[in-house]
Amino acid sequence: MEFYLHKGKITSYEDFNPRDEWLGYSSQWSVKMWFAHGEIPFFSKYLDLINQYFGEHDRDYRIAEGEKAEMHRMILRLINKNKAYMGGWVILTVFEGITDWKYIVRIQKYPDRLIPFEETGILANLSTEKIRNGKKPTTSLINSGTMIDLEILKLAGSRYGDSIFCNDEGAIVATTSGNLFAVENDIIHTPALESGCNNDHFRQLVISACEILKLKVVEREDMDPGTLSKMDEVFSVSEKTGFRWILGVGIKRFVKRKSENIRETTDQLLWITRRKTGGGRY
Repeated sequence: MEFYLHKGKITSYEDFNPRDEWLGYSSQWSVKMWFAHGEIPFFSKYLDLINQYFGEHDRDYRIAEGEKAEMHRMILRLINKNKAYMGGWVILTVFEGITDWKYIVRIQKYPDRLIPFEETGILANLSTEKIRNGKKPTTSLINSGTMIDLEILKLAGSRYGDSIFCNDEGAIVATTSGNLFAVENDIIHTPALESGCNNDHFRQLVISACEILKLKVVEREDMDPGTLSKMDEVFSVSEKTGFRWILGVGIKRFVKRKSENIRETTDQLLWITRRKTGGGRY
């Protein structure tokens, strides 16, 4: 049986009725947080981002510190209630009103504690949509965005599992799954922040993991699709999907040699960083 966190209480699927939220609030969006080992490593940072979002959109309400602590306590209970003992995602859906906000939480289970890794590989194509320079792609932490959603719909039923976005100068920015990394010998190429890529928590973790593995990371503003033909290995990463090994783009096929080690090191680094900073707890 599936359980939800609704109106501050854990509710079974049979009793779950979010009618008031769906009908009473004109704006809604979701964030997806990875959890494992009974902890949500970036929980406090996500709630800070939500408060930042409320401020940027001239909302008078904020999530108070006491409310953050209670949400954290109840979400950990919800994880246990859903028997998600290994890992998975907390999906927090926010409903924005004029004078107040509501939220619903559900749990997506995953059968491992390690950050997910798409081992079989996926094919990717190039999206015809462009992301403006200097604008973060709509894979942001707060809102998935219409562009990404439409691209995912286009992929449904096709042979492709991912799409690669470029900016208006033709440089690669990101994919529908997250940030893109390409391996050439012992060099890791990835779009620079200035290109418009998503500056999320996992991006910096992966860069740090590569450096620990003695791999040189080059952040590029000129990483066009033609660059991929020279690469040995390509993968995308985000907190929402984990690591996704890209088997091929066009007629080019890639190997899988370093991405699994990068994923394992990233996972270790995630929990080392969390213990040092105390993130994920209240």
